[in-house]
Amino acid sequence: EEARQRIAALSEELERHNLAQRRDGGVVIACGMSEYVPGRDKNVEAVFVRADEAMYKKKDDLKTDP
Repeated sequence: EEARQRIAALSEELERHNLAQRRDGGVVIACGMSEYVPGRDKNVEAVFVRADEAMYKKKDDLKTDP
């Protein structure tokens, strides 16, 4: 549970960073996170695929107006 809280805090920090950077014309960060789901994920590749998809969605979101 502690790891999930740290991930949530990091996500919020990145979101604040991106909002400020977009406002000021600075550099934004697109990242995607995912975690292993027992019984659903057959291998670590599935986790990486979800994280990669989340990153590309964030990239698309960052291209639109805030």
